[in-house]
Amino acid sequence: MVWINEADFVFRNHHHERDKIYARLEAESEALRRSQDALLDIPYGPHPRSRFDLFIAPTSKKIVVFIHGGYWQGHSKDRYSCVAAPMVERGYTTAIVGYPLAPEVSINTIKSCVLDALDEICLTMGRHTHRPDRVLLAGHSAGGHLATWASLAWDQNRLPVSAVIPISGIFNLVPIIETSINESLGLIPASAMALSPISYDPPAMPVVAIAGCCETEGFKTQSRDYVDHCNSSDHGSAELVWIDRANHYSILLDFFQTNSKILGKIDEYMDRCR
Repeated sequence: MVWINEADFVFRNHHHERDKIYARLEAESEALRRSQDALLDIPYGPHPRSRFDLFIAPTSKKIVVFIHGGYWQGHSKDRYSCVAAPMVERGYTTAIVGYPLAPEVSINTIKSCVLDALDEICLTMGRHTHRPDRVLLAGHSAGGHLATWASLAWDQNRLPVSAVIPISGIFNLVPIIETSINESLGLIPASAMALSPISYDPPAMPVVAIAGCCETEGFKTQSRDYVDHCNSSDHGSAELVWIDRANHYSILLDFFQTNSKILGKIDEYMDRCR
């Protein structure tokens, strides 16, 4: 069988630095989890993977929620704990969210799990430090898709979300149907469209789509098209931020740069929400 869009979405073997990047993230995450004053593996549902970690900035009422990627069928929150360190340093309590994976559960179930996680994250932060007064949602790859879904379902009257920042996000699942990724997902055109944020009105908060200049055209198109979709609406607001020399994996290293564009946008939109 020929997978029409395979090279746009399946490229792990084309980036030789991928394993080194993951090894760095895992080592730094393990060290952080040992040393940081954090609340680890907090359950928000019955599934063993329905857990989140909360890295606390003691005086903060601001929280960043980060959702990992893996095409809804791989990775875990533990690999990505390290992205919390620079955000806590900037004064943001940070939650790293885990969730059940396909094919054991559907993408639709994963979406519901993330919303359940957000409820418990806010309650847990309120019990241990301060009740949050603003939230920022972020995620990488499939995590960007899940963060965007959460923004679509969120009630801004309940607690303001400053922005949603999908990093190398996926907003249209239809192109994935014809790739090997779909072997475990079982998407058909109707379900892919129903699960695609681009099929719906944009969220009530700003969207900051971040993408690497060295990503595939498939992923660049995902971010471009979603930003255009949001800005074509009367109530949508979106911007597209490019990370120089970054691909789908190395883009995460921007969190650890002195002049990080990702952290700069988090600061900017947290300050806007007052």
